[in-house]
This record gives sequence, C-alpha cells and structure tokens, in this order.
Amino acid sequence: VEKDGVVEGDLIPIKITNSQFFDLYGKIIER
Repeated sequence: VEKDGVVEGDLIPIKITNSQFFDLYGKIIER
C-alpha cells in the first residue's frame, strides 16, 4: 500500500510523492 510515495514495509520510508518521482524519472528518460 503506497501512501504519499511511502511504501508500507520499507525499512527506509521514501519522502517523495509519486508525481515528483515520475517527474525526475521522466527527465532521466528524456535525456
């Protein structure tokens, strides 16, 4: 279950929203 970019069960909660993640991921692909 994902909550605001944080996946339950992860040892280290990721403080990043899905929108921000895809924004950065998109920039990496667009290069």
